[in-house]
Amino acid sequence: MIARDGFVEYAIKTPELSSWICYYGDLDEVEVESFGGEKFTKALVRREGQPLPRNRDDKATMDPDSGATEWLETEAKGFAENFVPQQPWQNTVSFTEPSNLPKDIPWTAPDTTLNLDWIHGFNSRESRQNLFYTKNGDSIVYPAGSVGVKLSGLGRDKELVQSFANDNTDKVSALTVHHVSKTMTYVATGQVGLVPRINIWATNTMENKVVLFGFHKIGVAQLDFSPSGKLLASVGMDKYHSIAVYDWEAKLPVFTSVTTEQPVLDCRWLTEDSFSTCGQNHVYFWDRSGNVFNRQRGLFGKKVSLQSMTCVAAVNKFVVTGASTGHLSIWEGRNCVRAIKAHSGSITAMYVPVDATGDAVGLVTASADSKVQLWSNQLEVGSMFDISALGCQERCISGVAWDPNNNKNPCWHVELGDLRDQ
Repeated sequence: MIARDGFVEYAIKTPELSSWICYYGDLDEVEVESFGGEKFTKALVRREGQPLPRNRDDKATMDPDSGATEWLETEAKGFAENFVPQQPWQNTVSFTEPSNLPKDIPWTAPDTTLNLDWIHGFNSRESRQNLFYTKNGDSIVYPAGSVGVKLSGLGRDKELVQSFANDNTDKVSALTVHHVSKTMTYVATGQVGLVPRINIWATNTMENKVVLFGFHKIGVAQLDFSPSGKLLASVGMDKYHSIAVYDWEAKLPVFTSVTTEQPVLDCRWLTEDSFSTCGQNHVYFWDRSGNVFNRQRGLFGKKVSLQSMTCVAAVNKFVVTGASTGHLSIWEGRNCVRAIKAHSGSITAMYVPVDATGDAVGLVTASADSKVQLWSNQLEVGSMFDISALGCQERCISGVAWDPNNNKNPCWHVELGDLRDQ
């Protein structure tokens, strides 16, 4: 005898059954807490909203530029003083000197150096929507530890090659892209730390173009380029989740403000003069007036109950948010006018493919129940893919991206999947 929850989980994981369930619509009547709801949202907030602990000693060792003062303070304590508790391995190292030392010991640095060749894995636990195609579609960019990675050679019978951007001094917590041309894409990476940096680098040279720091504290949680690429919005990990809008090429902050004490789970530009932030039980719309962005709180009304919004996007005239209950909420102005049951689990990622003119051609959504759903630009439902059928170990999808040049739609969590010609 199998319990109901166990049978529901089995049905969701079995493509043949889930396709029929989705067709007849019965799945929406059953809520499985492990796939969505406020329980999942609270876990998401704990995972993404809690910055890594960093102190002044970490800053001194990891950031030689802004941590110079801390480094001098560390040196002033004296090299012979153990002001940090000794680890067991450190007590052992002193007894591992060779018994027979060579007569001539060179005192110069060796000619041999280490070059980074390959990084396994990427940062999918603490952040979402942090992997993108480059403009020409032959590479993807993503964060791994404190490194920005470009993986080239996508496609059959091609050798995979990694290139690295090593300018971040701590773990990368946010990543976004802006396509400049078919051969160049700008990538912005934000990090954690006492004085977190935002680095903007180019994929064709892997060289850093601009470094922004000084406003955010603790870490950078969200990043997004405006449609033109001129402006960059960032949300911090501080208590009030402060937001900044930069003219990044000029290295100037155009606008700064606090948002809310509630965790902010996404920030996306809607137009060149407006953007939206959303998170735990809130949606905010920011509209530009001169050099100020005026904030308006989204009104849920009677169309949908007050709930956590995990992601936001603009699909032409529609502003769409994804909810922890699996609904897509449609907004006009600051009012929620419609809700669509899109997934059985919490919606964890959304991506808007655009054509050559910049107009949205559709919407891709992904959820914690391992489903990827395609939508038209009128929000008409299209194809659905079950990633668990591909053998993924993790059910929750942390991001989706689209390459219209090669008709590919990848989705990933801990594993990276690539759906071709679907």
